[in-house]
Amino acid sequence: MQSDKSKSKTPQDFFSHAQVSSNSIADNAFRESLRHELNALYLNNFSNRETPQNRMSKVFAIFRNKAVIGLTASLTVLAVVGAVVLLGRQATVEQKDSVVAKLGAEVIYAEGTIEYFVNDEWVALSNGQQIEEGDTIRSQEDARAIVNIDDGSAVRIDHLTEIKFASLDPQDIKVELLSGSAYARVVKLDRDFSLATEDAEYFSLGTAYQVSKSTDEEGLLVYESKVKMNKKQGKELVVEEGNGYSFKKGEQGAEGEKFALDIEEIKKNEFALWNREKDIKIVKSENQLGILKDITPPALAIDSPADNFETQAATIDLSGSTEAGARVFVNGNEVENNQGSFSAKVDLVVGSNIIKIGAKDAAGNYAEKKITVVRKAQPTVAPTQKPFVGIKLSGSSVADGIQLNWTVSGLNASEGFKLVRSLNPNPTYPADNPKYFDGGKSSAKVGLTDGKTYHFRVCRYNSSTNSCDSYSNNVTITAPNKASAGVSSIDLFAKGGAKVGWTVNGSSSNGFKVVWSKVDEYPTYPTGASTEASHTFSSTFSIYAFDGSGDYCVRVCAYNSEGVCEKYSNKITVSL
Repeated sequence: MQSDKSKSKTPQDFFSHAQVSSNSIADNAFRESLRHELNALYLNNFSNRETPQNRMSKVFAIFRNKAVIGLTASLTVLAVVGAVVLLGRQATVEQKDSVVAKLGAEVIYAEGTIEYFVNDEWVALSNGQQIEEGDTIRSQEDARAIVNIDDGSAVRIDHLTEIKFASLDPQDIKVELLSGSAYARVVKLDRDFSLATEDAEYFSLGTAYQVSKSTDEEGLLVYESKVKMNKKQGKELVVEEGNGYSFKKGEQGAEGEKFALDIEEIKKNEFALWNREKDIKIVKSENQLGILKDITPPALAIDSPADNFETQAATIDLSGSTEAGARVFVNGNEVENNQGSFSAKVDLVVGSNIIKIGAKDAAGNYAEKKITVVRKAQPTVAPTQKPFVGIKLSGSSVADGIQLNWTVSGLNASEGFKLVRSLNPNPTYPADNPKYFDGGKSSAKVGLTDGKTYHFRVCRYNSSTNSCDSYSNNVTITAPNKASAGVSSIDLFAKGGAKVGWTVNGSSSNGFKVVWSKVDEYPTYPTGASTEASHTFSSTFSIYAFDGSGDYCVRVCAYNSEGVCEKYSNKITVSL
């Protein structure tokens, strides 16, 4: 793309400045031939390391092949030749300064509004537009473009993307990504090719890859081969095919995050799929598509059972087929794939059963199907009800304890009963707090008011063996919490040194427990190996360093008749 401010002189300009007049050369055909041949000679000045004498001889050879030249034409030609020689000398000097011809580039595809920056304004761009080093182009919403570079590589831009062709040096091609997403399909040659941002440069190692940049994050996706990433701050990193890398702005010195690409996520990337369509048309082998080679889910068929199949069986045999080598999952459990065939036994519940079958190929593509199997309940014949034989127990929490009631059917309980209770289910006699009741009793009240949950059973007592031979059902009841109602709060404070004190809102007839520990931040009673406790009826206590010097966490609790702490104070720290 030639802008007015950067347009360089062409061979046509040379002829104009040399003031070659059409009236001074009679033979128009010869004039045109001369112009073309001198043009070619001038263009070759910068590619062939020739001496001015060699170029001069070539110019004269042009004229020896012409039939007639007039005097005026000859003088004019000599002037032109002199200019060629002078330019040749200048070119020779420039060659010594290693002047490198830049590659060209061309917009071969423009979809939507594509613009380039020229003469301090954005101008619409279309197919065929020539791109030069230093040019900047951008795409608007719902627009994309492809720019082919003379080395055979292509740079493609997504919607709302801006790039600058910072260098088109044949040995160092650099395209700066200013915003948005750019995809590079790079021809493998011995030179540097990179997509760059202000924070990192991504060098192709024979590659198809995508770089994306937003205001607060940027990243890289490598679809084929690998990319060497140099962060402006941080170490060099090579990202291989099938992997990506991303980092937040402000984390240039941090490692960022390297991750494996998920083919299912790639299928949601419209820009990646668009580039795959373009690459398919130009690559010589589908292997050059890298991980985009295969994005088609494996075929999956369910042979049996049919969808909405009905059965009374508790299990069903499922079978189907898929791509050989694919991993097969039935309700999340992997099953064997035998050269493309699979089977599984699936448990059924009564009612509707949704069975999910999935297949995942080596490329990561996933296919899934669901079928419904309805299990109908088998008709059942109600069993003959046998009369109940045994003891049935029931109970409830009352204001002053726990009320228990029981009934006896089909048993001789003339020797009485044992009522047993425990904090664990299914208490037994004689281990769990037994209490005897004579055979005429069918109820009892237990005066538990500690707020704990108890398990009760009643059993028929056999005095000859001092044992129980028939137990009732287990009943679980929580006792009323009358003791805890006596203390609503405890305020603990340090009194200096090892001494602590507290004030109580309410009263605790069974006193208090002081608990302290270096390990447990909120010590409790009963204590563990790392906690100490002491009982007192006072409102002060001096703790001691049972675990060595250091900071001890201290609490006080209201102690009840069952040996349990019910209300705890705040926690304080005392240094000993």
